[in-house]
Amino acid sequence: MVYGYTIDPHKIDPLVSIADEALEQFADATVPGAWLVDIIPALKYVPEWMPGTGWKQTGLKWRAKLMEAAGKPLKLAQNKIARGDRTKSFVTEFYDNSGDEISAEDEAALKWVSLSMYAGGADTVPMTLFPEVQLKAREEIDRVIGTGRLPTYTDKDNLPYVTAIVTEAARWHPVAPMGVPRATIADDVINGYFIPKGAVVLPNVWWFTHDPAVYPDPMKFNPSRYLGPNPAPDPTDFTFGYGRRICPGRHLATASIWLTVARSLAVFKISKGLDENGREIEPELGFSPGIISRVEPFKATIKPRSPQHEALICQVEKLHPWEESDVDELRKIVI
Repeated sequence: MVYGYTIDPHKIDPLVSIADEALEQFADATVPGAWLVDIIPALKYVPEWMPGTGWKQTGLKWRAKLMEAAGKPLKLAQNKIARGDRTKSFVTEFYDNSGDEISAEDEAALKWVSLSMYAGGADTVPMTLFPEVQLKAREEIDRVIGTGRLPTYTDKDNLPYVTAIVTEAARWHPVAPMGVPRATIADDVINGYFIPKGAVVLPNVWWFTHDPAVYPDPMKFNPSRYLGPNPAPDPTDFTFGYGRRICPGRHLATASIWLTVARSLAVFKISKGLDENGREIEPELGFSPGIISRVEPFKATIKPRSPQHEALICQVEKLHPWEESDVDELRKIVI
């Protein structure tokens, strides 16, 4: 969707690996207090040969990975466009709509916005812990869509409970519980507190999404809180950031997650994992620390709801067969 790139369907894809590695490094790089140079900026002038400056080598290594993640797929997309391949993508539409004159500033913006659109994911944790939510969503899908096809994004307005599940997932465990650190650009006073220019500020997204005055019983996964005459505030108004630094890929992320959730609930039954004796196991959930918090591996049972639903799953590969991968071309690009 972003670059017109087709992954390797059968092996670990190099571009996906590069992007995932860069994302993990971003999470480590933005941990508040992890780097002394963030607290004492003058340390950036210390020579690299001095003891205790290993963070400089780490920074150079991580920067190289970031530049590779941003530059390689964009260069591949540009090469394809140059030889007349107009596969629809975000990058292709940018060039189609920009005319002949594209400034260096626009090119730079394209490079980093494209990287920022790397899609978020969805997981099965709430469906494992709260089976009644799954049953209610399944009833809505069967009533509105039936069992003869998969939901599409055009069905979104007719599936309000499924949409509420996606919204509640963003609130129940936000991907960035403490947001991303920001630096103030001017002195300010907030509720009597003086905040000097250059101060690092962390938005407590976890509290915003778990304030019991706004979201009663906040640890309960309850999609119904967004339905009815007095719905709760939409948490995605702040889980994706704020102002001019808001995530540029938020619309792609929410659309991708909605499709993942709607289609998974339409065809799969998700339940607790089983032990060696076939007994259900209570999930022992853990979440990784850091700026980006992901659920740790856990056991679950995922099966097609019926033979008819299994046929729908298998039909996807027939309707949308794998295209030839761009991996070989990607490997030739050096950044």
